Amino acid sequence: MEKAGRPVGPLLRSIADRELDTMPLAAMSTDERLSADFSGIGLTTGPHPSAYQRSSLRAMGCVAAANHVHCMQDTMSHITGCAIVRQRPGTAKVFVFLSLEDETGIANIILTHDLFEHE
Repeated sequence: MEKAGRPVGPLLRSIADRELDTMPLAAMSTDERLSADFSGIGLTTGPHPSAYQRSSLRAMGCVAAANHVHCMQDTMSHITGCAIVRQRPGTAKVFVFLSLEDETGIANIILTHDLFEHE
């Protein structure tokens, strides 16, 4: 509290100590905090955004990054996360390489160009 470090100025002199201990602003919701974190610094120091939605994502059949290694090759699986890397090398014209991050880790995905362009 500022008052402990230096003398109280005329503006705060009349305010009771109990009023200084209360927060004048309402607490942010999780969505508001995440939005403020990402718009301000581009990341959050709290839980990964996917962590808040994991139960809903699991119900929709989405696999967490840590469990993606158990998916069969050449089978369709659903995974969500923040795209942290997207590569489309000239030597691999028909493939797109993605790295998706969620609260459990990073999943490396290889997509065909057609699937990547599909909406």
